[in-house]
Amino acid sequence: MNDRTKTGIVLVILALFFLLPAAFFSQIIIVAGVIVTILTCLEMFYALRRRLKPISLTSIFIGAFTALLPLFVWLAFSDYVNWFNLPLRASGISAELVQNNLWRSYYLWLFGLGFAVYAFAFFIYALFSVLWQFMHYGPIVLPQAGLTVFAALYLSLPLASLALLSFAIPNGYKWVWFAVIVVTTTDIAAYYGGKNFGKNKIVPDISPNKTIEGTISGLLASAVVGSLYALLFLTGSVPQLSSYFLNFIIGFCAAFILSILAQLGDWFASALKRWVKLKDFSKILPGHGGVLDRIDSYMFVLPGLLLLTFVYYMSKFA
Repeated sequence: MNDRTKTGIVLVILALFFLLPAAFFSQIIIVAGVIVTILTCLEMFYALRRRLKPISLTSIFIGAFTALLPLFVWLAFSDYVNWFNLPLRASGISAELVQNNLWRSYYLWLFGLGFAVYAFAFFIYALFSVLWQFMHYGPIVLPQAGLTVFAALYLSLPLASLALLSFAIPNGYKWVWFAVIVVTTTDIAAYYGGKNFGKNKIVPDISPNKTIEGTISGLLASAVVGSLYALLFLTGSVPQLSSYFLNFIIGFCAAFILSILAQLGDWFASALKRWVKLKDFSKILPGHGGVLDRIDSYMFVLPGLLLLTFVYYMSKFA
């Protein structure tokens, strides 16, 4: 068994360790996100400083962790302890929310206010980060300052999305599983589709091994698997949709969109590595490279998933 396979097995076990209890302890997903973000901040800093100096690790960390500020909104609404698992609880506040049709307004407050807190905090961070670097180094540092803010946004938006999926989105852990399954299916199908049928390169200057045939394989396979997942696990009573057919169609479309975002996330990370002249972001995962090499797809998928859940729950069909 080679290093890549051994590391892959360990990663699967870790993913199950954090995702399986999420149905009862939604905060565990946030804990996983924090650990991953710490590691990716370090990888991003060491990658960017190969091309641009000075660049601030502290600034990247501060910007990335503005993503956790929406948790204060969750604390303000913490009486609704079962919100992350509606409507599986038969009694209590969660049942009351569903029975009295209060869940939609509660959802809007949690989602809207939580995201607004993050957006405002990140704006303030970006403003002061650029000003601080400008005052210390002068106009010559503006490219580095802008890139630092962009790096922080790239790392913080997925974490903010994960936090909101954990406490603001009904059954958010199911949607996180949806993203994991779609991304995994996309990776596997694109790899084998490209290996067996790939002839036409799709982004040769960024990732020479990616083919149009592999991309299409990933899109179609993930759409089928996503539609089956939605059919089996997202169909139910309020606030979920009760129609099997509608969930099948929504799952197909959502998985197709997320598969596109997953592959764009992969290409973007590849382009960034080429720009800083790195093969991998780090060597922390034997056979796989760095943490950011493994989760690059999720950097685009998680924000996209957050938007798709909003469409799902605010749809006129709900």
